[in-house]
Amino acid sequence: EIAITGILENLQDSCQEIRNISHDLMPPNLKEVSFVDLLNDYFRKNHSNSLKVNIKAFPANRFDQLQEEILFDVYRILQELYSNIIKHSKATEADFLLTLHQERLNILVEDNGVGLDEEKNVKGLGLTNINERIKRHHGSIRVESVLKRGTTFNIDIPIA
Repeated sequence: EIAITGILENLQDSCQEIRNISHDLMPPNLKEVSFVDLLNDYFRKNHSNSLKVNIKAFPANRFDQLQEEILFDVYRILQELYSNIIKHSKATEADFLLTLHQERLNILVEDNGVGLDEEKNVKGLGLTNINERIKRHHGSIRVESVLKRGTTFNIDIPIA
């Protein structure tokens, strides 16, 4: 009977973890909450004590007017970049700057970490997913990295 109780507790924990992951993958309130607040909430819930995150979006009120498909892909791109910074960069600071121009969205993500080992990291699944999401919207990405000094991702996505 004790073994069954342990199994049931593990099952409940697993179900909750799956629920948390699914909410992170597709936030349930993408159109109910401002996009910038949603990002801040994600960073707050998944924070790392060793990483200071700065996020700025200009003009913040226009992000909610973007197509939901673009918002979703941008959300997932930022999640992946944030996750990569925490897992791999050893950075102490990361800046996320989102700027909406008349017909383009520019995303600049910089960290002060160890930099990318081009051969190992550029072909990883996370960056492949980021590239696919950017291509879907006919956008572009430029990655600049200096070993032991950090990495900069500059993403440009047409929105018109």
